[in-house]
Amino acid sequence: MVLLLLIGGGVTWLVLNNDKGTPTVAASSGPASPSPSPSPTEVLPVFNTSAAPVSVLGGTWQPGDQTKTWDFGNWPFAFRTAADVTCEFWVGEPNYKAYNCNRGVNPAHTVMAIVVRRCANQCDEAEQAQLETTTPWKPDVTLTTKDPVTKFGNVDYGDGRQQFTMVHYFGKSAGAPLEWVVIFQGNSPNKDHELVLKAANDIRSQTP
Repeated sequence: MVLLLLIGGGVTWLVLNNDKGTPTVAASSGPASPSPSPSPTEVLPVFNTSAAPVSVLGGTWQPGDQTKTWDFGNWPFAFRTAADVTCEFWVGEPNYKAYNCNRGVNPAHTVMAIVVRRCANQCDEAEQAQLETTTPWKPDVTLTTKDPVTKFGNVDYGDGRQQFTMVHYFGKSAGAPLEWVVIFQGNSPNKDHELVLKAANDIRSQTP
């Protein structure tokens, strides 16, 4: 199945193998082409080492885990993935940025898409309903409410792969007005699914 995704005025084709399973970026045109890496002069977020771990689903990173910290330019948070994950800046505008992260080799690879958008209307209910239709890949499952600002969905395709989706709204601090939404999706082999969940949970832990 081929999905057309409008990003920044351009069109990106996302291919889902057999209508499920592994999403990959197949082609793009217009402004949606991969953008240059953020300038080193951009403001980098600081990883909050004192943030309490939050689990949306599955485990969180433990002291003995081998991880890498990502601090994308002008993002409102930093977060960790497994140490051998690579992330690439895909597309960005002042109020919208997206990264793709990968681990392993196709077909036994893990791919994660992470999008941050600034809310236009304080992430109110109407805006949330609209934003939840803009996930990079089809969630293939109805999202479940985890808490007042977080929804998630997990699907086991029965072919050795799973996909996790998280949509989370947050502000500058706990209890502050909502300003952003982070949309996280990870598609992986069953054996690596916990690494996807840990990355997603780390993002949730770093965003009050």
